[in-house]
Parts: sequence; C-alpha cells; structure tokens
Amino acid sequence: MNTRYSGFTRRRGKVNKNDIIEALATETGLSRRKAAEAVSRTLEIIMEEVKKTGRIEFRGFGVFETKLRAARTARNPRTNEQMVIEPRKVLSFIPGNQLRKLVQETLDQGKEGEAEGSLKK
Repeated sequence: MNTRYSGFTRRRGKVNKNDIIEALATETGLSRRKAAEAVSRTLEIIMEEVKKTGRIEFRGFGVFETKLRAARTARNPRTNEQMVIEPRKVLSFIPGNQLRKLVQETLDQGKEGEAEGSLKK
C-alpha cells in the first residue's frame, strides 16, 4: 500500500500512541490491530532493554539512558525541616544529531515567520 501519512492534524502538537499507530497503519498497509501490536511491542522492548542495560540508542534519534542521581539534602517547604533525599535512578534522553537538526530547522523557520510578520506591520 505504502501511502504516506499526511501528519497529525487532530491535535496539533500533541501526538499520542494512537496517532503513531494510525500513522504506521496508513503508511504500511497493516491493519490497525497489527500496527497497535507492533507499536506496543516496540515500546515494551525499549523499556525492557533500558531496565536491563540502562541504555538504548537510536542513531540519529537519540539515547535513552539511566543515570544515578546522588543523595542530597532538601527542605520541606511546609515545615522548613531539612531532609535527606536518597539516591535514585532517573531516565534521561539525549537527542541525536538528526533530531537536533530537525528541531533547529523548525526553530529557524519560526524565526523567519516572525521576521516576515514584523515587516508586514
């Protein structure tokens, strides 16, 4: 089938799992059910791998990795009491070069539109 998905028009800027499933089904010709299974399983594999190894890399897109956040002291804003926050693992995302460039292009296009708009005033 290979029809290109035209974009996420339902909620501009707010893409969710169902939108990705719909795009996958449209572009590949898979049934919506098969596309949902593929997306769900892909996400499960990513989560399992991050849990197991602490890192998963998608060249050009980015890297998900766990980092250890050190213990620290903080203050309870209600009681002003000092407390120790235990060390914990946190998940971080580091965007890859292609994603970084894409975001920068979008930002640059927005600046061009703002400049054109200011000239029209």
